[in-house]
Amino acid sequence: MYDKNYEPIETYYRGYRFRSRLEARWAVFFEHMGITFQYEPEGYKLPSGWYLPDFWLPQVKMWAEVKPNEFTRHEYSLAFDLSKLTGFSFLMLDGPPDFRPYKSVSVAEGIEENGKLIWDDIDVSYCLVSFYLEEGRFYYLDQGEQKLDDYGNDYKEAVYAAREQKFDSPKNLR
Repeated sequence: MYDKNYEPIETYYRGYRFRSRLEARWAVFFEHMGITFQYEPEGYKLPSGWYLPDFWLPQVKMWAEVKPNEFTRHEYSLAFDLSKLTGFSFLMLDGPPDFRPYKSVSVAEGIEENGKLIWDDIDVSYCLVSFYLEEGRFYYLDQGEQKLDDYGNDYKEAVYAAREQKFDSPKNLR
């Protein structure tokens, strides 16, 4: 994914101040997919700690968190706790938008022991690309296979738009 020394760059896009270019690229992706998002809508006090999720996706009723690299065990615990508290699935977006599946966690998929999540036993679903806003228009990427219907083309264009988006430097906006 990204170098271990990854330093986020504060980025402005469509009136939002994102903590990183990576988060802004996901906003571009959601926008091109026609998926409404709310950026950092509110924080939650969870058993695993205080947490402010990156995105709420109201149309698909999912939380989404963006990280430059794989999620840590603690981040998995936060995701599970938020899913359990709110009853909504949690999408884990590691790296930039791409042609690959992404992990999700939901209460129904988690197994708890003594109040702690056992992530090794989660039946992880790869769901971002298996959801769409209209019935019958779904697209699933598995091992690089692509079904290029309207949704597939939208997905492809959204990934390319997110990759190619140029952002203003925070210095230029002052």
